[in-house]
Amino acid sequence: LLTTPATMQSDTKSLKNGRHNSRKRHFRWLIIVLGLGLAGVIAGVAGVIGAYFYVSPSLPAAQTIRDIPLQIPLRVFSRDGYLIAEFGERRRILVTYDEVPEHVVNAFIAAEDRRFWVHPGIDYRGLLRAAFQLVTTGEVEAGGSTLTQQLARSYFLSLDRTIERKFKEGALAVRIEKEFTKEQIMALFLNKMFFGQRAYGVAAAAQVYFNKDLADINVAEAATLAGVLPAPSRYNPVRSAANAERRRSYVLGRMYDLEFIDKASYEAAMAYPIESRLYGAAVELNAPYVAEMVRREMLSRYGEATYTAGYQVVTTLDSRLQTAANYALRNGLLEFTRRRGYRGPLGRIAKERLAVLRDTNDGFVVAQRDLELRGPGELLGTRQTGLPDYRIANLVRDAGLMPQVQIAAESMRADSPGTADAIVTRWLGDAGRYGKV
Repeated sequence: LLTTPATMQSDTKSLKNGRHNSRKRHFRWLIIVLGLGLAGVIAGVAGVIGAYFYVSPSLPAAQTIRDIPLQIPLRVFSRDGYLIAEFGERRRILVTYDEVPEHVVNAFIAAEDRRFWVHPGIDYRGLLRAAFQLVTTGEVEAGGSTLTQQLARSYFLSLDRTIERKFKEGALAVRIEKEFTKEQIMALFLNKMFFGQRAYGVAAAAQVYFNKDLADINVAEAATLAGVLPAPSRYNPVRSAANAERRRSYVLGRMYDLEFIDKASYEAAMAYPIESRLYGAAVELNAPYVAEMVRREMLSRYGEATYTAGYQVVTTLDSRLQTAANYALRNGLLEFTRRRGYRGPLGRIAKERLAVLRDTNDGFVVAQRDLELRGPGELLGTRQTGLPDYRIANLVRDAGLMPQVQIAAESMRADSPGTADAIVTRWLGDAGRYGKV
């Protein structure tokens, strides 16, 4: 084929026009994509703002957190500050931010909210990271909620998995961040959250799982506590040491990645044995009878608030004298037994009467005790068992003590003809109706 200069010029021109048209098409698509993206961003922002103003009127003010009391048990102390007893359903020990060791704070930040110190309550990076984990792995190792959002949910919201609740949670988190400092938010979080085994707050959790004050726990133990939060019933070390160790490894890895600990500390914490044991209150002085006297008096004065209002009662007991009295009594009884020998049981129960003791009703056991140790007259006179009369009648009838009861009744009539007579008459009437030996 012969190519003339005119043909070559025409081909070059066509090629240039094709490239130009291709660029125009690409540019047009780029404009469309950017426009759609910008429209989506604007729509998303508008939707978030609209949702905020929609849920905002129904949300409580952030400062009401200051007025919401945390349930704190009754604690009884000796006059020199030793703990005698603790009464309450929830175990909680309040701490300030300054009382929390740095490695404990870092453990929770690494596990739950790495950008806690810089975000305004909602962490968009955390949300995107959680969404990416969900898409790529099918599960979320670290949730998108910040510590502030979790605090808002714990104080004000339910655990319902709804879009409305998430919007409320975010709105409340922003309000909380405006009302409190970061240090105050961290202290509220560490005192409020549930760690399993009736432990509320990180200080109580340290005592329950490690029998230590919060200031004394190490990096491995701090990581264990931080790992419990996502599912306290599943990840606490008493319930499952294996699950707790897996979560601890994750938290320690995050602390190492964020340079909260060095390699030597990381390896030492990973090798630290995990403890799977449940500890009670750190009672420092044994005086249970005095503790019970205090509990009854507080209950009569303040009702059920006794167990939740955080009362601390200081008794007149001196720990030195009480310890000496405990020692003297215990050793005196042992020495008396050693000198005199074993004197045998206080009494014996026939086989046919053992069925009476199988009833676990407290009142029934009290009645049995009174009957065995004090006799029918004491049982009739105190009337403190809380049992219906026919239950007492059956107890006495099964024990074969109806004649003694009748004698005791006649004696009570002679000694106390007033109210005692009415009680005895009523009881004997019930005993007669329900059968007697």
